[in-house]
Amino acid sequence: MNPIEKAESELQSELNASQVRATSVNSTDYLVSLAGFLYYEGKRDPAMDLLQEIEDDPLADYFKVACRFNVEGWNEELKSLVQRFDQNANPIAGKVLAMYDRDLDDVTTVSLLRRAAFAGDPVSMLRMAEICHDGNVRKGRGLLYVPRGTIRWQDRRQECWWREFHLRNLKSANYPVMYHAFNQMEGSYDRSYSTDEINDTLLIAAALGSDQAVDYLISYFTKNKDDLKRLEKSLFWLYYKKEKYGLNGREEGVLREVEERIKK
Repeated sequence: MNPIEKAESELQSELNASQVRATSVNSTDYLVSLAGFLYYEGKRDPAMDLLQEIEDDPLADYFKVACRFNVEGWNEELKSLVQRFDQNANPIAGKVLAMYDRDLDDVTTVSLLRRAAFAGDPVSMLRMAEICHDGNVRKGRGLLYVPRGTIRWQDRRQECWWREFHLRNLKSANYPVMYHAFNQMEGSYDRSYSTDEINDTLLIAAALGSDQAVDYLISYFTKNKDDLKRLEKSLFWLYYKKEKYGLNGREEGVLREVEERIKK
């Protein structure tokens, strides 16, 4: 089994490889796309096998560095690949071109969006999911939204992959969201935020998986034991933390006190 066949076999549960091939501008674009799917599925060895023979493709350089860094550590060769990617790749510009240039053909449009999504652009991830949902390639959004053409295929497995990929990237943002909440609380932006604004940010951070945000919310909602509405909200986060990690002795005491006050 050659590297391409092996890659297609590895990815058969996630996507229809023929649809990726049909929306690749050339064979190199197809191989780099397969390598991207493999890399983000944690299958770095088969991804690297595909990338070995590819030269002068910025996204291939990006994935080569990603695949090799954990094995080799930082070295001059990887540094040169990163510099070449910085000089030659502008995936966000490609995304804008794909979204708004009405003269761009559908295959090139999808290829540019896929590359921008692999490089971390969340809008492109969602656009890829939408395209995989019904095969429609759309230009613009809002007042500039223009339905046009179709590439006449649907791949719900790949749609699922892109939505999961987008969700994975959202969850990884819990730390910067929590950091923003901390700055709001400390007045680090030289402006003040209301408690509701801060709590809204904390809720987003907690929903994305920040344990620190959960602790802040528990502390806030249990501060005033006479405010039953706030105590009721605290129960959700106390139960959440108890189920996920368990509570320490002090937190167990807080939970019992809150339950008792609400029962009264």
